Amino acid sequence: MSKVLFFNNESQDDISKKLAKLAPGDEVNVHAGEKVYYEAAFESFDEQSGKASFLIDRFYKNGGESVSFELDEITGIEMPLGDETVGSEDE
Repeated sequence: MSKVLFFNNESQDDISKKLAKLAPGDEVNVHAGEKVYYEAAFESFDEQSGKASFLIDRFYKNGGESVSFELDEITGIEMPLGDETVGSEDE
């Protein structure tokens, strides 16, 4: 059985700009290596150290784990589809 990997390789500059625009609590999908953290709540981004923190697994009964990533570990950041995005696609 072979493994197919899909990489969302955004530049570190693009990722840094996206992180700088996020507000605490904003939901994003974080691509880090081969993993995707869906609906992670943004906590903070320190531009000096290049570390971004997110709250993941918050919907599980005992969930809500804070994780941090170095900027070079993040291969992509995307906003989950919302009502505005879905509505505009139907037009």
